[in-house]
Amino acid sequence: MRRLLKEAYDERADLDSEIAKAEYEARNAATRFHDWQRGFLLKRLFKQSFEKRRLTHETAQAKCKELHEQLRLTTLATEMSLDAEQAKLYYRMRDDFAAASESQRIWDTLDRRAVNRVAERTVANEIITRDLVRFSLNSCDLIQWEQKVPHLPNRTGGDMYVYPRFVLYRASKQAFALIDSREVTLTHRNIRFIEAEQLPSDTRTVGHAWAKSNKDGTPDRRFRDNHQMPIVVYGSLTFTSPTGLQEEFQLSNAGLAVRFAEAWDRFHDSFTRESAEQEPASAGAVSPSVAAVAPDIPTAFANESELARKLVVERGELWGVLLAEELLRTKLTQVRKDYDQFDALLRAFPKRTRDEAEYIDLLKRSMDEIKSLVNGLAECINRELPAGLGPTGEQSDPILLLKAINDIADGCRAFIRWEWKFLSDTPPEDLKVVGATLRGVAGGVIADVERLPGEFAKIVDGARHGKQKLNVKLTFSSPPQLKQFNAEMDQLKKHRQHFA
Repeated sequence: MRRLLKEAYDERADLDSEIAKAEYEARNAATRFHDWQRGFLLKRLFKQSFEKRRLTHETAQAKCKELHEQLRLTTLATEMSLDAEQAKLYYRMRDDFAAASESQRIWDTLDRRAVNRVAERTVANEIITRDLVRFSLNSCDLIQWEQKVPHLPNRTGGDMYVYPRFVLYRASKQAFALIDSREVTLTHRNIRFIEAEQLPSDTRTVGHAWAKSNKDGTPDRRFRDNHQMPIVVYGSLTFTSPTGLQEEFQLSNAGLAVRFAEAWDRFHDSFTRESAEQEPASAGAVSPSVAAVAPDIPTAFANESELARKLVVERGELWGVLLAEELLRTKLTQVRKDYDQFDALLRAFPKRTRDEAEYIDLLKRSMDEIKSLVNGLAECINRELPAGLGPTGEQSDPILLLKAINDIADGCRAFIRWEWKFLSDTPPEDLKVVGATLRGVAGGVIADVERLPGEFAKIVDGARHGKQKLNVKLTFSSPPQLKQFNAEMDQLKKHRQHFA
């Protein structure tokens, strides 16, 4: 679908250029025609020239109309199938979103930073940078669907369009991401906010705070124009996903915010129920002949390549090794395509600015996180994969083998998500060098794993020359980024108080 959307955008971009040119020509033709039409003498003296102007004007208008019709047709016509119960939950969520859109004020949260309460003479724990936005029911110009969907604009990143099966995150006309609705989590909480701007009429005031205050909340008498500000309750909505989505909004009407969040949770839970209903029932006692061809194998391999399905059915010589090679090639090809889009999607998502202490804490956690990811991937390759293959490559368990290779692909994507999340944090200027050293870690790991299909090809080639040894182990080479990162961290430890 992402590919189709890109094609639709490219067509629209070409048409936009043609339409701009055609409209310019149509305006000129209309001016030339109407000037003579409103006059008296010229259209009678030069009848052929006047007729030519009329035809040019009508042709230009017809061309503009045709191009606009082509533009209308360059949308992705979609049909989204939902069962009755899930459709009911989606439209209820959409209705509650429309109600939440009526909040008098809605803000997009742009940044958060910690506050030195003593230096800034405030009782606030953090300062939030925000900008006013308006929620609405709208349509994306690239997708043709008969229903309007929740539209959440974003000042620094991409606008969100919430469709039943996916969220379209559009950072610009040509940069967008599609996120499975099942992966998007909405977190709601009520927050207490010291409001320095005009107070919305639909919010609830729960107290007051002095603009300049002591640590205990009493007014700082050194400031002559000190005044009280209301403490109000706003509803905070934060959308997140494993692929890096991180968008927070504040609504002045906390009641409408929680109503929408609850409706979202009910709709989101419907995907879990849907998956559970589609799982095959457990089989009872079966004879050995039935157990040899497990009933869930066709289902498990329904979305795999034709060659993979053929290998599972025919089970010829070294079929398990050949199946592993085919599954790895197809799935790692998709992982590589995902990583090739890394830079474009990183630019599309908003950055979070970190202060020095926060970023150093992030750096200290990074090595443990990378180590955990490497260990998990090594477990899939060195334990799960051999278990699925069996001792000879002809007694393989196709379900275990498919699961192991899916886990390997997911492990690679976990590295992509980690690097994406890490690079989405903007460090202070003097820490940018050390942060930049970790760029490309995911690419290095993926390149290592991409050697696996070649290892299986060697086994098949060896079997054809009389070698039957089946031994696949992948040793991860240490990415050069880690060595440079460790060197930079050693320098930081010598000069930064945050490592104390």
